[in-house]
Amino acid sequence: MKRIALALFAIAGVVAVGVFATSAYFSDTISQNNFTFTTGTADLKFGFCPGTAQDCSGVAATHDTYTFSTSQTVGPGLSNSGCIVIENTGQYLLHLTAQLTVVSTTADGMQDAVQVGAASVDSACNPGSGAGLYGPQSVRTAAGAGPISIGDLAPGARLYVLASNSWNSTGDQNTLQGQTIVLNTSVTGTTD
Repeated sequence: MKRIALALFAIAGVVAVGVFATSAYFSDTISQNNFTFTTGTADLKFGFCPGTAQDCSGVAATHDTYTFSTSQTVGPGLSNSGCIVIENTGQYLLHLTAQLTVVSTTADGMQDAVQVGAASVDSACNPGSGAGLYGPQSVRTAAGAGPISIGDLAPGARLYVLASNSWNSTGDQNTLQGQTIVLNTSVTGTTD
């Protein structure tokens, strides 16, 4: 019995020394050599799926910038919409923001006469299937709101945004007939 007790004491002593030695080592100075910092890629691509309520999941998002023109004149009783495909093709989570700006207008009143809206939707671009991002509101209000947060987009993930424009029926239709307005929406993705 005495030998067993001595053996246990000896084992306990070795373990204690091992812990102390390890603790002393990690509390000492540590140097690291050959440390390499490698950066990944951060990239956002765009595509366009005209119309609504159709399968947009197969639309390629390959453009760094994307410009589309409405095929329909927006005026009294008329509206237009289309689905923007946004894809994170990089390796980092991106925080997305959007900013609407007025590029040009032939009459200042157009900023109040035209209403815009945007909503995140499903891959079929079904109206009402997602959360509203902004609007419908006048171009003047939307442009003056500053950058709005769209949310986060993981690497490889896609976001479908239904963008719409329509005529504000309270506007002066006769005065603004034949006038034009050109808008630009920029979507920016930032990393942490």
